[in-house]
Amino acid sequence: MSRAAVLALIFWALFALRHATSPSTEEVPLQRPFSELPLDLLGKGWTGTHRRLEEAVETTAGVSDYVNRHYEKGNQHAWFYVGYVSPYRAESIHYPEICFPSGGRQMEEREDVSVTIGGTDRDAVFRENVWSTPTGKTYTLSAVYYDGGFDPEPENLRLVPLEKLWQFDFGGLRYFAIVILSGELTGSRETTRRSYTDMLGRALPVLLRHLPAGED
Repeated sequence: MSRAAVLALIFWALFALRHATSPSTEEVPLQRPFSELPLDLLGKGWTGTHRRLEEAVETTAGVSDYVNRHYEKGNQHAWFYVGYVSPYRAESIHYPEICFPSGGRQMEEREDVSVTIGGTDRDAVFRENVWSTPTGKTYTLSAVYYDGGFDPEPENLRLVPLEKLWQFDFGGLRYFAIVILSGELTGSRETTRRSYTDMLGRALPVLLRHLPAGED
């Protein structure tokens, strides 16, 4: 390879890296604000209450909009969180596997599971985690949403901008959302999975009417 070709390759690599790591300034609005999400999002019998994030947490998360709800059904409890970020900011990538350990939770199990989006023949893949705490076990389903689809691996959010540049797509990644459903492990892992995937399957078609529809 000639010296000119090597220099051109180095220049392109540096150009791609700079654009991949530089924050976008173009915002992509939600189709509808999260404040319009119905309180019965998780299904019949579940009562939701909105909980504001602490100011320091909201600042760290860097969200443009969010929903953070505590749900109750009899003696069952669940938390539903969606944090929407636009424009893209890598420092706003927060998810259970990096946040929960700092809160004293220890991951015991991890698996990717399919969630059927209610009213459709489509599935979304979410990351399933079981966590141990001093008072019991916590169960989470989480995924990130970007370019109109769900991804169980949130670290891909750091790679997608670079991949887009290699494909000569200079629009970059302009938004993402982090979706988390969490609560106590009730009975076996399989029983909890059926319950939580059912709740999430009911919530997703409604949530999708609020999130950007695709590569906007």
